[in-house]
Amino acid sequence: MTVATRPAPHAPDVADPTAASDPPAIDWFPLFWMRGAGFGFGRLGRACLDAEVLAVIDDPAVTPADRAAAFAPAAADARRRLVAALGDAMAEEALFLSNRDAPARIAELAAENLDQPRKRARQKLRLAWSYLQRFAAKNDTASFFGPVAWGRIDPESETALQVTGDPDRVIGARITVIEHWVAEALAEAVAADPALAGQLPLILNPGCTLDDAGRLRLPVDRSVALPAAMAAVVSAAIRLGPALPAKLAAAAGSDGAPAAVETLRGRRVLLPALTPAPGSLTPLAHLSGVLARIDTPAAALWLKRIAAIEAGAGDFAAAAGRPRDRLAILDRLHALLAEAGADRERDHGRMYVGRQPVYEDCARAGGVVLGKPFLTAAGQDLAPVLNLYRRVATAAAMLIADGQARAFDGLVHDGAADADGTVDLVRLLAATPSADLATAAVAVIEPVLRQAWDRLASDRLASTDAAAEEIALTAADIARVGDAVETAVGRLLPRAPRPVTLGLDIASPDLMIAAASPAAITRGEWRLVIGEVHPAVATAVQPVAMPFCPDPMLAAGVAAGWALDGAAGPARLGLADDGRHYQRSHIDWPEHPAFIDIALPGDAATGPRRRVRAAEMRVRRAADGTLRVFRSCGLDDDLGTVTRTALHRAMFALAAAVTGRHLAPRLVLGRLVVKRRSWRIGTGAPRPGGKPAEDAEAFRAMRRWARDLGLPSALFAKAPGEPKPVCILLDAPQGAEMLARLFDRDEAIDLAEMSPGPDDLWLDAGPEGRVTAEFRLSTRLRPHVPRKDPA
Repeated sequence: MTVATRPAPHAPDVADPTAASDPPAIDWFPLFWMRGAGFGFGRLGRACLDAEVLAVIDDPAVTPADRAAAFAPAAADARRRLVAALGDAMAEEALFLSNRDAPARIAELAAENLDQPRKRARQKLRLAWSYLQRFAAKNDTASFFGPVAWGRIDPESETALQVTGDPDRVIGARITVIEHWVAEALAEAVAADPALAGQLPLILNPGCTLDDAGRLRLPVDRSVALPAAMAAVVSAAIRLGPALPAKLAAAAGSDGAPAAVETLRGRRVLLPALTPAPGSLTPLAHLSGVLARIDTPAAALWLKRIAAIEAGAGDFAAAAGRPRDRLAILDRLHALLAEAGADRERDHGRMYVGRQPVYEDCARAGGVVLGKPFLTAAGQDLAPVLNLYRRVATAAAMLIADGQARAFDGLVHDGAADADGTVDLVRLLAATPSADLATAAVAVIEPVLRQAWDRLASDRLASTDAAAEEIALTAADIARVGDAVETAVGRLLPRAPRPVTLGLDIASPDLMIAAASPAAITRGEWRLVIGEVHPAVATAVQPVAMPFCPDPMLAAGVAAGWALDGAAGPARLGLADDGRHYQRSHIDWPEHPAFIDIALPGDAATGPRRRVRAAEMRVRRAADGTLRVFRSCGLDDDLGTVTRTALHRAMFALAAAVTGRHLAPRLVLGRLVVKRRSWRIGTGAPRPGGKPAEDAEAFRAMRRWARDLGLPSALFAKAPGEPKPVCILLDAPQGAEMLARLFDRDEAIDLAEMSPGPDDLWLDAGPEGRVTAEFRLSTRLRPHVPRKDPA
C-alpha cells in the first residue's frame, strides 16, 4: 500500500493479462473529498408513523374500521411533520436555490387542510417529499444542502477514520461564482455591439491553418487558395495569437490587409477572442480585461454592466441565509442581463441553461482522515473490483481504437491522407463520433458481462437457497468475469495492439461506510458500500471540489505525475471542453502544464491551460500499430487519450453491467458491498396502488406487498427516463404514495435497498443529526508482485 506524494513518474502500469486473477496493488491518491447531504436524514424520518400505529396497520386481526380510525389522524400528523421539516429558514433557502418557485408552493401547504388534502395539496405534498428526500438522503454537491469536505490518506495512522475540524458546524466555507453561460452570453453581446467594431481582439478559428503551399485549410480537411493579403493576415494571426484587427493588419504588412481582416472575420476564419474557457471561478475577468483596454464610451458602458453583475454576485454571497433577499438579488441580476441582451431562457436538454446567473458551493467545517486499518481492509476487497473495471476499460479502449483504426484506413484508402500517410485530426473525428464508438463497444461488452454474472449467480444459487438475499464473492469470481470480457474481445481483435489510453490504470470509486458511529469504525464494525466507480478518471481532483482543496498544488502535481507515466512527451493532450455543454459536475484533470487542450473548430475560448488549434494536429500510425496525434513542433499523444470521451461514455453505459446490477441478490466481497440488493418490478408484476397516503387499506397493502418481496423499509426507486432515483420510506404514508405513483407508469421500476441504511449513518452533523456521506477517492493500480519463496 502506497500513497503518492509527488509527481515522480515510474514505469508504465500495464498488468500482464495472463496474471489477471492476481489482484493488483493500490496506490491511493493522497487527498480525497467527501460529499453528502446537508440535512439530517431524521428530517425525512419525521414523516414516518410511529411503531404503535404501524403495528395496528399491519395487524390482520384489526378491523378495517379500527385501522382507518388509527391511521387517519396519524397520517395527517405525518403530513404536517413533512411540511414542517421544510418550514424553517434553512429549508426555505435550499428550496429557493433548487427552484425559485418552490418555497411559495411549499408554504401554501401550511394553509391547507391536511386532514383531508385536496388534489392540488396532494401534488404539493409529493413535491415536498421530492425535495426533502433530495436534501436529506442524497449525496449531492450543491450549496449548503450538498456540502463537500476534504480528507487525506494517512497510511501511518493506526486509526481507521478520524473526523477533524468542527463537524458540528455544517458549513465552514462558501463560494459564489458567476455561471459560465453568463460569460458566454455577455461575450456574444459585446461582439455584436457595432460601437465596438474593429476594437475587439480576434483569434484564428482553431479549425483553420495555412498549409505548406499557402492555402487556407478549413474544417473538415478542405483547403482554398487565398489572395496574398488574406494569406498574410492568417499568417500573422498564427504568429500573434489574440490580437486587435489593426495589429493583425499591420503585421500582415499589406495595403489590402485591413479589408482582408474584415473579410476573414465575416467568414468566421477570425473569431472574437472574448470568451473564457469553462470552469473559471472568475469568468468575467477576461472580458473585463479586454474592455478595459478600450477607451471609448461603449466599452465603459459594458464595463459598468459587468461591474454591476459582479456586485450582484457579491451581494448574493453576502445574503446567505436570507432567501428573500437572495431572490430579489437574482431578479436584479436577470434584469441586468436582459438590459445587456444576455439573459437566456430555459433551454430544455441543456442543463446549465435556465439555471440562475450565479451558483453557490459550500464546504463543511470538518474533514476526514483515513488511516492504515481502513486502507488495508478496504484495499484488500477493493483491488479485485477495480481490476475488473481496468480490464473492462481496456477492452472498451481496444474496441474504440479498432473503430478509429478502421476509419483511419478508410480515409487513407479514399485519398484523404497526406503524402506522408497522415490524416487531419478533425477529419478523423468527424468520421468517428465518440457516441458511435462508445455504443459499438458497449454492444460487444455488455452482453458478455451479463452472461458472466448470470453464470456465476446460477452456480451459486444452485447450491443454496434460490431466493438468497446475498451472494458472497471471491476474488477469483470477479477475475472470471474479467476473463470472459478479455476472451470475447480477444477473439474479435486477435492482433490488436494493447491500448495505452490515459487512465486505464486509474479508477475513482465512490465509497460509503456503513457504521453506527466513528467509534464503531475504529472497532472494525463497518462495511464498505460501492456507490459508483469512475474508471480512467481521477475524481479526487474534480473541479467542483477544487476551490476548497487544502493543498491544490499537491493535488495537481500528483495528478500530473500519474497522467505522465508512460507518456511520449512532457504533456498529455485532450479535446477542449465545449463551453455550451459545460456542467459544473464535469470530471477533468486539474490546471497544470502537463495538460494541453486541443481547441476544436469554432472554439475561441481562452484560459489558463495551454491550447493548440485542432487544424495543426495530424494523426499517424505508429510502428506498434496504435494511432498517434501529433504536431510538427513535437506534441505527441495516443489518439485514445485525445478522444478519451468515447471511453468515458462507454464505461458510463457499462456501469451497471460491470458489477452485475441486473441480479437481484446483494453481491459482497469480504466487507465490501459490490452491489446492493435490488428488485425490478416489471409491467406485468403485481403492483399495489390506491392512495396509501390517505387510505389505510392501500397503505397496508403496500406494506404487505413489500414484506412479501423482502423489501427493506428504506429503499430507492428509479423509473426509466428519470435522472435520479427517489428515496422511499415505507413507514411513511407519503413515501408509500410516491412509490404508488411510480407504479402508475406502464414501465419497469427498479428498486434498491438503501445502503448504508438509516441506522448506519456514521457522520454526525450537530443540530442536523446523522447525515449521508460518500468518499470520492482516486486510485492507481500496480501489477501484482508475487512474494519470493524464502528458500
